[in-house]
Amino acid sequence: MIVDMVVGHQSCNDRDATETLLYFDMVIVMTCEGKIRTEPQFAKLFSEAGFASYTITPVCGLRVLIELYP
Repeated sequence: MIVDMVVGHQSCNDRDATETLLYFDMVIVMTCEGKIRTEPQFAKLFSEAGFASYTITPVCGLRVLIELYP
């Protein structure tokens, strides 16, 4: 299980939410060399790590719960 933000996901379907996510992405890149991913980027990452499927559920504001399945 992962709690994270996903750029372009239905949980952030308005302009303000997208701008907030992109701002967080810049902060994360500048402070800890991470990044906020889109759903296709997460799907590729999960597939390469050997997971067969996943589900994304909005849980709190811009955050989503990502459940991975072997």
